[in-house]
Order: sequence, then C-alpha cells, then structure tokens
Amino acid sequence: MNTVKQKSTVKHSTFRHLVFMSMTRKDSDGRPQDRHTNSEHITFTRQDIQKAIWVAQGNDIETYVVRQGNYGTAIKSWIDDEKLLERISRGVYRLSDNGYKFGNRSYEDGVKLIRSINEDRLKARRKAREERNNQPHIRHAKNFQHLVGLRIHKVRYMTPIEQSHMDWYQSPIVFEMSDGSLMFPQCDDEGNDGGAMARIKDGKWDVCYTI
Repeated sequence: MNTVKQKSTVKHSTFRHLVFMSMTRKDSDGRPQDRHTNSEHITFTRQDIQKAIWVAQGNDIETYVVRQGNYGTAIKSWIDDEKLLERISRGVYRLSDNGYKFGNRSYEDGVKLIRSINEDRLKARRKAREERNNQPHIRHAKNFQHLVGLRIHKVRYMTPIEQSHMDWYQSPIVFEMSDGSLMFPQCDDEGNDGGAMARIKDGKWDVCYTI
C-alpha cells in the first residue's frame, strides 16, 4: 500500500510543479492566472517533465541527470491512458485540462479526478467493445460458431431424389460433414431453390455452380 501511495504522491507533486511552472511563465507574459483554457496551456519539453518528476521524488534540481526508463513509461501513460498530458509535436508537450486540474487540486481531490478519468476510460472501452460486438456481421456469426472444427468428409451434388424432396429446380453442391450433417447453398434464406457458392484463394475465384 505504501508503494502505491508514494507513486501517486510523486505523480501529483510532478503535476503541481508543472502547474506552478505554467503559472509562473504566464505571470511573465502578463496573462491572468485564473483563466487556464486548453489553448493557453504552455508547452514543456520532455526534459522539463523529467525534471519535474526528479524534483517530485525529493531530489535537488541541481543534481538532475537524464532519466528515461520508468520516467518514459510514466510520461507515456500520462499521455495515452490518463490524458493528463498532450503531445504537441516531437518532444513538446502541454498539460491537458485534466492535467491542469489534477496538479491544481489537493492530493485527495486529484486522486478522485484520476479515478473518474479511469472510470470514464473503462466505460468508453466497454461501450466501444459492445458496439463492435453488436455489429451484424459479428453478432450473427455467433450463432454458427458450432461449425468451427468440422471437416468435410465428402463433396458431391444433390441427387435427383434429394432435389425432388426440396422441390428445387437447381441441384447445388453438397458437403457431407464430419458430424453427419449436410451443408449446401440455397438461393435465398427461404430455400426457394439451390444456390451457387464461391471460393476465393489468392484472389482467384472458384464457383461451385448449380446443375
């Protein structure tokens, strides 16, 4: 538990430092500090962020040495996962609105914000997954997953007797399957006649035609 708390404290301290840098630089520009919109957030170099982490860990800025490793992993997560930072261009970043809020709030409120961000991200992922799985070509394919693994034991055409029982004019190809079932194409969902079936390999078509 102590390790998790320490990591969170370092993260919060890092963003407090970045917010402080942002406000300090804005002071020199004469801009008001109480109007930080996304477009007004100043940019930071990657080294600026790494230095902020270094200081947040309790180190003296004068002893700073270039660190990648865990620093790079943390920065990537803040950009891609928690959306606290935004990459403007190669090696140039800025605080997102949530990044500014996180650094400008108390540690407790900052933790609540991060939890809210993570919950929203999970909800968005669930929604995207549900929408993806609910697409017709995926949803209806689930009804036929029991066909996976079956083997074709024999290929033939529908016999005249079978065709007569189906009351069809066209005789389609028939696959005798390993589970004893027969598979053959129809011209439509209602089974009004036999149908053709196409096979494609390496861009070449092979049509199992009706007779």
